[in-house]
Amino acid sequence: MSTTQTEQTESTIPTGVWKSDPIHSSAGFAVKHMVGTFRGDFRQFDAELSVNSGELSLSGRVPVESVRVDEENLYSHLLAPDFFDSERNPEIKFDSSRIVPEGEQIVIDGELTVKGIAKAVEARGQITGPLTLRPR
Repeated sequence: MSTTQTEQTESTIPTGVWKSDPIHSSAGFAVKHMVGTFRGDFRQFDAELSVNSGELSLSGRVPVESVRVDEENLYSHLLAPDFFDSERNPEIKFDSSRIVPEGEQIVIDGELTVKGIAKAVEARGQITGPLTLRPR
């Protein structure tokens, strides 16, 4: 007689602060405009994932002047008052209020501040690697 045992392993993220790795990370955007999608990214950004007693929080900051787009003439227009208004609002920021796993995804509720205006947003993503988040 033989016994087969199914082993299920789950890891949790250790307590601490985890900072973004600029080599393996990116911060970008995509905006649907007329018949296509306009894309850009930021050369500089900072993000932190904090873990305290199993609770997760995520925050990120992006200097507006680090925006990068394929159309060179558009760069100064994006920094102008009718878009990002970089002179009065030099930073875009995000702070999470809730992070929960949902199936294969992770759902992050938080506040995104662009041009000095804060709005509630929901971000969805996927954690890749050896960690698994367990629903609470």
